[in-house]
Amino acid sequence: MGFEYTLAKVSQFRSPVEVYSELLHNTKLANIWVNEVNK
Repeated sequence: MGFEYTLAKVSQFRSPVEVYSELLHNTKLANIWVNEVNK
């Protein structure tokens, strides 16, 4: 909900590639965290 809004605000100041790579990085971190929790 607020996520797309935040992404839109951020992408006004940064290139889409930067935003996308950060998104990938955050997704990777989230997956690692979920895997740790599920152990």
